[in-house]
Amino acid sequence: MNKKKVFEEPSISLFALEHCEGRELHLEEAVNSVLNKDLHFYTQSVWVKSGLWIAYEGSNFLGRQILLRPNEIPNWTAFSRWKTIGSLRPMKQPAVYIRIKNRAQGEYLTVTGSLADTRATSVCISPYSGK
Repeated sequence: MNKKKVFEEPSISLFALEHCEGRELHLEEAVNSVLNKDLHFYTQSVWVKSGLWIAYEGSNFLGRQILLRPNEIPNWTAFSRWKTIGSLRPMKQPAVYIRIKNRAQGEYLTVTGSLADTRATSVCISPYSGK
């Protein structure tokens, strides 16, 4: 398993046929009922492209649960012993921060400005501020 993909934004595809073929339902957010009248999707295979996901046997995040990591599951029923997936939710990963210290100057690489506007953002060296 590629550990890097575990910390990426969550992405999963459900397929109507085995071996990740046929009609595809791509998700990046939680869905409380894969079987509702709008989706009406019976999952036969799964491709967890990135992130960690919790699959629930029932709708509305009820019933048995399975933690899914980035991987292809060619036959959902053989893998889970469930007929299909009722609902899905990505696991929120905590933000990861690192500090890079310039040993010679004893200061840290710091981002200043607004992260919302990358044009107004710059990188500089400054004393550690606790942020």
